Amino acid sequence: MSTTRLPDGRNEPNNPNRCPVCGSRERTGAKFGFNPVRVTPTERLIHDVTHGCLDCDVTWTAWGHHLIVPNSPDDPHGEPSDEAMEALRLAIEASGELRIQIHPPADDPPDGA
Repeated sequence: MSTTRLPDGRNEPNNPNRCPVCGSRERTGAKFGFNPVRVTPTERLIHDVTHGCLDCDVTWTAWGHHLIVPNSPDDPHGEPSDEAMEALRLAIEASGELRIQIHPPADDPPDGA
């Protein structure tokens, strides 16, 4: 996946877990996603996920499939199962490329408004 320049000069990220504005990785997370599918008792496949950053208060949507894997004290990085990775691979293969769209802040109207 390539990185492209946005009209305001920011780089569009290829990792939806990293803030596309300030670059934070520590204080970002998914807000909601659509059409959850249970892959295993603890793993879900969802798509079109809106993320947010607590550092700069921006939100963005990653249009594509995402695998939700819970963290635990025994596995803080939440490594996905082989079954979940196969489900994600098949979902991506059947769809288009992941696309990330930054949403303008509520007090920053879109151009022409």
